[in-house]
Amino acid sequence: MSLLLNHPNCLKEAQAELDLHIGKDRLVTEPDILNLPYLQAIVKEALRLYPPSPLSAQHLAVEDCTIGGYHVEKGSRVVVNMHKIQHDPKVWDPEPSEFWPERFLTTHKNIDVKGQHYELIPFSAGRRGCPGTAFALQVVHLALASLLHAFEFSADAQIDMTESSGLSNMKVGPLQVFLTPRLPNHLYE
Repeated sequence: MSLLLNHPNCLKEAQAELDLHIGKDRLVTEPDILNLPYLQAIVKEALRLYPPSPLSAQHLAVEDCTIGGYHVEKGSRVVVNMHKIQHDPKVWDPEPSEFWPERFLTTHKNIDVKGQHYELIPFSAGRRGCPGTAFALQVVHLALASLLHAFEFSADAQIDMTESSGLSNMKVGPLQVFLTPRLPNHLYE
């Protein structure tokens, strides 16, 4: 939500997509998400820029091996820096640090959060990936779609995107927004 408030053009485009596919006479339902590619791109881009955790869980090397030209001894603990991978300019140009959901509709449209080629791994990947990935994505898409469809959002100022330090990516300060209903009153009952 913070990213959308800082990029009101993206917020308006997502709401226009919702109005086109859902209209304003009913609420968003889970099957609707498949018809909302821009909303899906927003979620992917937000997870790319701000994965739930910047680092993977520790892995124990069970044998000596070489990874990316580096020797890893058996018994070493290895942590993957998912944040760094998802900001790699070799993969994410143009502007790997900028919020640009359109990249998932154009140059990176075949990339998904399952990390098949390890370029987008907000929930880690492989057999040690988060077991709740499918559920989390389902909830995030439906919650974001429902909020954007039902309300206009505004803030007094640009949202500070500074992150706190820790095991999960949390913003330093709370998100304070103003909500205005955008659907008929009977849909809020």
